[in-house]
Amino acid sequence: MANCKKCDQKKGFFELIDGICDSCRNEVTRQKAQEIADAEEKIRLDAKRVQDAKSTSIQKITLTTETSHNLNVIERLGVIATEVIVGQHLGKEMLVGLRDLVGGRSKSLQNTFREAREIAFDEIRLEAYELGADAVVGIDIDYLDVSSVGTMPMVVVSGTAVKVKCDN
Repeated sequence: MANCKKCDQKKGFFELIDGICDSCRNEVTRQKAQEIADAEEKIRLDAKRVQDAKSTSIQKITLTTETSHNLNVIERLGVIATEVIVGQHLGKEMLVGLRDLVGGRSKSLQNTFREAREIAFDEIRLEAYELGADAVVGIDIDYLDVSSVGTMPMVVVSGTAVKVKCDN
């Protein structure tokens, strides 16, 4: 006879696996299943939040200028910013290094910068949406490289989240 490590009940040696009885093992399994279900629900809610943000007018109104002929800013909610760093795998880094030696355009690096910019714009729109904004104006885009060999771009996007009244 031995005791279960979880509930301390006496069980036969063949009733324990790794020192835990069937009922305690089943409880641990139920707890893990609930944790997984909770995580999946959080992911679903986050995806819905992103989808809600994408379906609003903020998806349409992002300007590098402060004003537009049919955009009436009624409230400035504040400056918002996002930073995105995208690393490349070793193969892409080697191709960029080779392109550096022979000259010419690096499609690989251009695509990495484009991907980082698109992610940054999605994130700034989401941040604005969560503040209750209708638009982001005065957007500034900065490109930096955070690696020593020029293959880890960082894109910083900032702007002002605003509430607007559109004049048609």
